[in-house]
Amino acid sequence: MAKKTMTTALATNSQFSVKDVPALLERVRSQITEIQGNDDDINLTDGNLGALGNIFHMEDPMLLIQAYSMVTGKEVAYNKAAKDMDLKGKIPVLKLNGATIDKWKVDIQKRYKQVTRKNELDKLQQVKSELEGLLSQEDKVAAALGNIADLLNS
Repeated sequence: MAKKTMTTALATNSQFSVKDVPALLERVRSQITEIQGNDDDINLTDGNLGALGNIFHMEDPMLLIQAYSMVTGKEVAYNKAAKDMDLKGKIPVLKLNGATIDKWKVDIQKRYKQVTRKNELDKLQQVKSELEGLLSQEDKVAAALGNIADLLNS
């Protein structure tokens, strides 16, 4: 009877083995960093759209689309009213709570990206945790020593 050998390969689209864990972990970490991006923490508006609420507290992408629609709708209506009134010369810039429509659009789009990528980020964090659990003791020691060296050199 032939002796069976056990492997610890992971079944995915292609075959990976335990020795591939550090490279996979690095790839996941890179994707996490990329998804987190470098969004400016500086908001261009106060986020308050009256009855609709504050865009910076919204977690539902649909509400953010509604907020964007409201802001752009106000802009269209304002420009149409100015045209209908046959206003000559420079028309004052429309502002909501002290911010221009363009600033509102930027903040709403930024918030939308933050909310929608949260699910993808959560999945990658779970994969990262699982991969870190699969690291060999030697790889864990090497990573710890690398972190210590970075701290000492900074």
